[in-house]
Amino acid sequence: MKLSNEKLTYAILIVIILVGGTSVGLLAGNVIEHGESPTSSTQSVYSLTLIVQHHIFFNSSVGYQPAFFVLQNGTLENSSMIYVPAHTLIDLTIVCYDNGLSPLESAQYANVSGTVGGIQYVFNSTIPVNMGLNKTISTYFQVVKSENASNIAHTFTVPQLKLNIPLEPISTTFAQFYANTTGSFMWQCFAECGSGPYGTAGAMATPGWMTGTLVVY
Repeated sequence: MKLSNEKLTYAILIVIILVGGTSVGLLAGNVIEHGESPTSSTQSVYSLTLIVQHHIFFNSSVGYQPAFFVLQNGTLENSSMIYVPAHTLIDLTIVCYDNGLSPLESAQYANVSGTVGGIQYVFNSTIPVNMGLNKTISTYFQVVKSENASNIAHTFTVPQLKLNIPLEPISTTFAQFYANTTGSFMWQCFAECGSGPYGTAGAMATPGWMTGTLVVY
């Protein structure tokens, strides 16, 4: 069941911060309508915000590459290790500043999977940054189950958890998921956005850039 426009409007808190001199609209909040935690009648929520930056110097041979960062306490932290609690609803916000397109390693990565309801909410052009709190959010977002494979900049994918979030260029994406198995799991971008003849080297193969570990504790 999809969230109603009214419930989503009131559930999302717009937080304006500065990242590298750029205002970022972040989504956070208790957006719960698709079900209860499988282990507790008391719903707990953990907010995780990721930022995708582009044109970051990688090395003198490769040049510039894109990278994921974790937003913590108003600063961008390395994404080689991302931590989330088990048996908890994860509110995931990804702000993608990359305006480029990258081919997918497989068409399956255009589909949203592993999220609550099998959906994600996409705000094009990182539109929340320009929204006043008095405006209606519902006119700005799309409920997405699958993206156009030719309009994807990156993905945030955790294969072992069957989680896949395709990201449009210059967009803010919000989704929810549960991680109910503790352990360490590889996360990876499966859009060929790195260096080399197939775009799978450089950032794509380097922890803290386009891959890393999701630790469920």
